[in-house]
Amino acid sequence: MLSLVAACGSPAQPETETVDDAFAGIVAEAEAAGADEEQLAALADGVVTYDEYETSMQRAFACMRDQGFTVTVNGTKESRGVTLLDFQVAGTTAATDLATDAGRALMEDCTERHSAAVDTSWQALSPDAVAFNDRLEAALAPPLLECLRGYDVDVPDDATMHELVLHSQDLLVRDESKDCLTDVGYFTWNG
Repeated sequence: MLSLVAACGSPAQPETETVDDAFAGIVAEAEAAGADEEQLAALADGVVTYDEYETSMQRAFACMRDQGFTVTVNGTKESRGVTLLDFQVAGTTAATDLATDAGRALMEDCTERHSAAVDTSWQALSPDAVAFNDRLEAALAPPLLECLRGYDVDVPDDATMHELVLHSQDLLVRDESKDCLTDVGYFTWNG
C-alpha cells in the first residue's frame, strides 16, 4: 500500500505499514527534530492538505531568507500525484554557501523546524499520493515481476511492490546493466 518516496523516488517504508503508522512515525521524528508548533499543528489531525504544505514551506523559505539565503519560487509542478512548489535555494554569503556543511546545516535547520515533516507527509501520505502509489503498483508490478524473472531472479507471485523494488535494487547492485526499475518506467511513470 505505501511506498514513501524521497526526491529520488525510492521507497523508504515497507508496504505493510499503514498510513496511520507512517504518519505517527513522521510526527515522532518531527517532535524529536524540534519541529515548530505550526508544523506540529498541521500534522495533528493525521492529514496534510496542500494549504498546510504550502504554508509550512513558505515559513521555511522565510527562515532561509532570514539566514541570508536567496529562495526563488517558480510556481508549482506535479510530481508523483501531488502538486509541489517548484523552488531553488542559493547561498549569498560564505556562511550560507550550500557547498559547505555549515551552509547546508543552516538550510536544513529551517526545513526541519518549519516544513520537513509536513512536506514528507504531503508527498507520501496525502490521499493523492497514496492513490498515485496504488495506480503505480497496479500498472508496474506485473512488468516489474516479468523483468525480474527475465533475469532469473526468484520472486514469488504474491510479492508486494515494495519487495519487487527491493529485488530490483539488489539486482542493479549486482549488475548495473540490469535495471528493471528504469526498464519499466518506475521513476518516470506519471499515471
